[in-house]
Amino acid sequence: MIFKFFTRRSPRLEVVASFLLLVCGLLLSPSTSFAIQTHAAPEGLYIHQVGHIVYAIAMMGLAYGIWKSELNTKPGWRLLSWGAVLLAVWNIWAFCGHIVEVSIPADHFAGEIAHRNKVVLMKTWIDYCYFILKMDHFVCVPALIFFYLGLKRMQLDSKGHSPEKNGVE
Repeated sequence: MIFKFFTRRSPRLEVVASFLLLVCGLLLSPSTSFAIQTHAAPEGLYIHQVGHIVYAIAMMGLAYGIWKSELNTKPGWRLLSWGAVLLAVWNIWAFCGHIVEVSIPADHFAGEIAHRNKVVLMKTWIDYCYFILKMDHFVCVPALIFFYLGLKRMQLDSKGHSPEKNGVE
């Protein structure tokens, strides 16, 4: 079933809509933003950590399910399973990063601790661990790329296109 919304639109309409969205975003932008939760209260951190554990288990379950089924023979699903494995690794990485973050003494930071742009002074080995664990995007971004490539491959396969014709491997 193809919806009319997903049919081809003129590029002019997309440019006008993008411009209007940009103008509305600039006109309605607040002076401050409170969208970042630092999980300072123990309850917020505990629930956040449980979320990382559940998400990691779910991603490993997805990958295991793909590996043990006939879906493993299809390239799109294999890419999706590797994305799930990397997302599980990312969740464990972020889980450890949150534990390390709360164990660093306040005097190891320069500036105000309440702000997100903290500067770590690198006094001990735990400061170095914090620095490394804060670079979780090195795992998360490739995971999302695997997901994208897997879904793109599945879309091409479902339309009956050969990946060799389209230049997608």
